[in-house]
Amino acid sequence: MTEGPGVVPGEIVDESPLPDDRALAHAARTDRDAFAQLYRRHADRVYRYLLVRLADQHLAQDATAQTFLVALERLATYRGEGEFVSWLLGIARHKAADVLRARRASLPLEAAVAVESPQPRPDQVVETRLRLDEVGRALRSIAPERAEALALRVIGGLSAAEAGVVMGKSEAAVKMLVSRAVRDLRARLAVSSEDEA
Repeated sequence: MTEGPGVVPGEIVDESPLPDDRALAHAARTDRDAFAQLYRRHADRVYRYLLVRLADQHLAQDATAQTFLVALERLATYRGEGEFVSWLLGIARHKAADVLRARRASLPLEAAVAVESPQPRPDQVVETRLRLDEVGRALRSIAPERAEALALRVIGGLSAAEAGVVMGKSEAAVKMLVSRAVRDLRARLAVSSEDEA
């Protein structure tokens, strides 16, 4: 029994650590509650990644659902050798590629603003959307592989090694792609700022 801020005296507090993703993935093969926990942990990250890649909320929602359906069907193939979220984003990446091949879409980033949970001030929303639109145009103008690496690192929240697993590249290659993507974006955004001046 633990007492402290926010704890009612006499209340029993469960201090057992949450199971890690590998343990949950193993349990989820036979326990749907374990899979539901994995879904709750990673659905937002998968959705945000897909939203940036697909530029459409409905398509991102559908692709998120498809990603988790495939993950549920293929749980037996996850051996626990890498991070579960990397494995999951690898599935999401394939789903995004399928959708993009089907519709050859561009990737406006302004829709990603709506995913944030804290409500920003209206002027911040307008400024952010204008800036995201500018960044989105710049992102669409760089090499797709660089944009992909940057999206996995920044939006997907993966480490360079994890993004490398998803993309089938070395950690060093991903770092190089991200570095070049950032350099390309800075150059394009600087030109854009000069054009406005």
